[in-house]
Amino acid sequence: GQHGDVPIRDYLILIAVADRGDSGRFYSTNELVAFAHQYRLPHNDVWIFASQQASEQVFKAYDSLRETGTTTTVINSLNQIVAENDGMSSKVASLYPHDIFQGNILEGIVIRYVSNNDEHTIKEMEQLRITSDDLLAIVPPSTEIVVPLLGSSADNSKDAVVQTELRALAVMDDFEKQLRSVLQQFHGANQRQISPIVGATDGDKIDDEINMTHVANEIMRSYRAGSTKFDQGTIRLAQLIEALDSLNIHATFKLLTESSLAGSDSERYLCIIHVHHDASFQKYNKYLTREG
Repeated sequence: GQHGDVPIRDYLILIAVADRGDSGRFYSTNELVAFAHQYRLPHNDVWIFASQQASEQVFKAYDSLRETGTTTTVINSLNQIVAENDGMSSKVASLYPHDIFQGNILEGIVIRYVSNNDEHTIKEMEQLRITSDDLLAIVPPSTEIVVPLLGSSADNSKDAVVQTELRALAVMDDFEKQLRSVLQQFHGANQRQISPIVGATDGDKIDDEINMTHVANEIMRSYRAGSTKFDQGTIRLAQLIEALDSLNIHATFKLLTESSLAGSDSERYLCIIHVHHDASFQKYNKYLTREG
């Protein structure tokens, strides 16, 4: 997102990891950071405050900065709290500092309660801090990113992708057409095209007769009756949507189609689920624990 301003540098950042195994859960903060370190993926700055005094200081800082705080003032304030509560607080720095990659306009901070029945959590976070500092020493934010050209100099179709300036394309009226043209040069006849389907649903609102909750219920009804026409990915998605509905979790569904321009592959559907409230994840995890 632009967070109220155009980012200084183009970037992607890891904000969540879903475990698609039998547990069907999202990674905890510590697990997400460890995963990011393992694969050298950028994550947001993370602070942990493991004492009542430090926590009270955080909320006091939030109350004073929530209307006027910028990247610099907020980060400096949180860092100061860590310094004043050594041993009971820690910070795992991001490989992509907000002020260098995004800018000084701060969209907000996420405050999350983490169970801390023993010292394991703070010790684990301290180890993650050390790993993060080591990575920053190897790849400092000032490092210039040089994109290697794919293929030989004669392979202009591949070079076109890595040499394309997306910001220049974005200001054009025919951005989608220009982008599709560049991708087609790279992928050739094997290009896969993703197109949105009109009919996303928002709660009980039905747009253009497509209601993903209804579709999921129909799939599960057929599956429980013994039908084998749906693959496991479709069944798991239907189970998820059915569970969200039973838990009264407010979500928006966006349906898309993915197909090959060459027409050699069968078309498939993709569904993006946007959960509106952070508290819903805790509710869903409790549901998974209860259901086993």
